Amino acid sequence: NAVLADPDIQSAEPLLARKREVRAVPADPFYSSDGGLDGSYQWYLKNTGANGGLVDVDINLEPALDFATGAGVNVAIVDDGVAIDHIDLAPNASGPHLNLLDGVGTNPATFDIFSNHGTAVAGLVAAIGNNVGMTGAAPNATLSGIRLLGDFFDDADEARALGFSPAIIDVSNNSWGPSDTTLDFEAPGTAAAAALEAGALTGRAGNGIIYVWAG
Repeated sequence: NAVLADPDIQSAEPLLARKREVRAVPADPFYSSDGGLDGSYQWYLKNTGANGGLVDVDINLEPALDFATGAGVNVAIVDDGVAIDHIDLAPNASGPHLNLLDGVGTNPATFDIFSNHGTAVAGLVAAIGNNVGMTGAAPNATLSGIRLLGDFFDDADEARALGFSPAIIDVSNNSWGPSDTTLDFEAPGTAAAAALEAGALTGRAGNGIIYVWAG
């Protein structure tokens, strides 16, 4: 009471020790300018307003990384190939993998310089955090590369891609689709539709594979 009576003291409270948590802020140079490079490259994860962007117009990644980093989740990238030996992907690219185009079975990589979309998508999903390049939205997820695009393929190929390793794959990411026009919309073929149904109903130990498509 004597202390509180001092007119120079506004308030008093016990000095209690508190635990503070480390916040998950990726230190990759293309995510953060801390690495000496332009962190605005990954504006979709963290928009700082660089290059005329709008601050905070992004997916607000950092708070999510405090709770989920993708650990224990396998994401299949069904696309035109994935460079599974890339320095930013290799630690997470433990598969399983499938190549439906080149006849090389379990290696989804390609030497076609124009087939780089799948590698870019894989990086967005699960590039390793806190290293030399960019960070993925789920930097601890496991990647499976499935090479389907790049040449003609049929309904059976689509079914194999969508139904591959259903006990292991949790999420199937598909940034592709038919050449629809305003007059002709194409649905999945019989085999592909059956694979989708089986994956959604019985995949992932009965919890269902999560299929994600580009709009």
